[in-house]
Amino acid sequence: MWGVPGFPESPPTTPDSKLKRKAPDANRDQERKKEVDRAYRQRCREKKIKNEENLYVLTEENNKLKRENGDIKKEEERLKEVVQTQNGFMKKLQDEFSQLKTQLDNQITLVDVLSKELKQINLDLSNRKYYESNAQL
Repeated sequence: MWGVPGFPESPPTTPDSKLKRKAPDANRDQERKKEVDRAYRQRCREKKIKNEENLYVLTEENNKLKRENGDIKKEEERLKEVVQTQNGFMKKLQDEFSQLKTQLDNQITLVDVLSKELKQINLDLSNRKYYESNAQL
């Protein structure tokens, strides 16, 4: 076709309209890529800032919980000592109660024995008075 009349001698070239479209498309693609990259970097920065803020908040909360845990452990030790003291006091009271109960049981037994003896003595006195009054008659 290059030698055909009505056709130029040079090889066919891409029309200018297509060349003009490709250049703006390439520029648009580059701009779009730059914008996407910029947005990605911005999201990364925002995510980093958010993570740092979360880290700070969680670190503060962790420190607070550690302090509370320490306070609770101290309170636990104090309460263990109180319980141990109270258990000793309770044991002492139980021993004292046991001794008092034993004394009470002994006194009840003594009262029962003395009451029986007293009844017997009263019965003997009544019988003696009865016999004496009958003897006088």
